[in-house]
Amino acid sequence: MSTETNPPAPGNLEIVRGFLNTWQIPNSTRKETDHLTAKSDLIAFTQKFMAGYKITEIEDLEQVTRLRSDLRESITTKDMHKINKWLDTYPFRIELSTSGEKGTPKVSYKSNNSFCSLILVMALDSVVEGSWERLKACPDCQWVFYDHSRNKSKVWCGMYAKSKDGRACGTIAKVNRWREKQKGKTT
Repeated sequence: MSTETNPPAPGNLEIVRGFLNTWQIPNSTRKETDHLTAKSDLIAFTQKFMAGYKITEIEDLEQVTRLRSDLRESITTKDMHKINKWLDTYPFRIELSTSGEKGTPKVSYKSNNSFCSLILVMALDSVVEGSWERLKACPDCQWVFYDHSRNKSKVWCGMYAKSKDGRACGTIAKVNRWREKQKGKTT
């Protein structure tokens, strides 16, 4: 999906968004595609998106894809129950520090630096900051995007396909809805 229609999420939430989008429904095939089918795929993801992080352990692929699935589900259902279970499995500690000129208190989370725990900490940070609720999955293609709209009302990943890999899910849905209404009028 083009960044032209999907600007990045703020901070580390973009890493989480990238992780969630390793599963997608591409425009060309419209079939579910998993880009994490081998441990090498996961290592390539960490090298591309998490190069600055000292990852001490990469869990088995089944564990990682289960975390991805539960995080994706929490975005669409707004239910954090499964995420709470992950936080039981991957505990972390809270650290307080001061930053800035005025010594503003800052909360940071420390984990064991495994892949799953780092992704969970990034997600938790965004929940605390209030940006998690702006992460959404397109109801058509399931692409995870960050809603930059002022009133948090964006529904579709895009309205217009501005690039070769862009998708106009919103326009497609509106056209389909209009066609259904027209069918109802002719019967």
